[in-house]
Amino acid sequence: MVHTKPAVMTAADFLAATGGVPFVDLDLGHSTLLTAVAAVRRAADPAAFPKLADYLDPAKAQTIFDRHARCHVDVAEYTEFSEAQEERIEQATAEVLTAVPEWTPLFQIPLRFRRMVDDRLSATSALVPQTIYLGDRAFDNATVTLAESLVHEHAHVWLNFVAEAFDLQREGASVNYVLPSGTGGKALRGVLFAAHFAAAAITLHSRTGGRPERLAYLVDYLGGCLATSAGKPDLTEMGALVHARLTKFLDEVR
Repeated sequence: MVHTKPAVMTAADFLAATGGVPFVDLDLGHSTLLTAVAAVRRAADPAAFPKLADYLDPAKAQTIFDRHARCHVDVAEYTEFSEAQEERIEQATAEVLTAVPEWTPLFQIPLRFRRMVDDRLSATSALVPQTIYLGDRAFDNATVTLAESLVHEHAHVWLNFVAEAFDLQREGASVNYVLPSGTGGKALRGVLFAAHFAAAAITLHSRTGGRPERLAYLVDYLGGCLATSAGKPDLTEMGALVHARLTKFLDEVR
């Protein structure tokens, strides 16, 4: 990620100005957060584009990341979606926004969708801005619906926005954390991202109903992520604030 903090602003001030944590605080000031992200990117490369809005274009933002990110990532191999898959994405998006209309602005930002050729369900990368990868499994998985996969990856995109301005972990933090699913080798940031996705999916399933086993699993998963990351000294101020907000959310849904 490209980190350039907003001038003279604490993490707490930033969250207050933008209305809280995306997908958790439903009255989020999405326009304020997007403007802040664009400003962070422009500060990293002021002469790259003439308009602030240009920095929110995924392809243009990618050029900023390629030049200024502190590390780089191999882009996942991808191809085009079939027409039927594109229709399924539209249908699943409509399902999500019918259930949680407050999320409508969060689904209307500039995004790139890519069809992964490997066997993963879905993915995003902090170093490939505003890009959601979906595998073929996302369209026929009985446990994780396409709607949940879309919420999962949109949540990652938006928490990445927050982390672009204020990272969630300190430099050099451990990468030895294990998620409740058993996936190891995770950074502390990754644990918070997993907790955040679970909170968003809990809201989705709470609104739609009909999947009590999945909902119960997600509540337990969120609790496990928060227990794993609680009180860690490598959390930044923003990381601690996000953790605290997710802990409050968990208390509300239990």
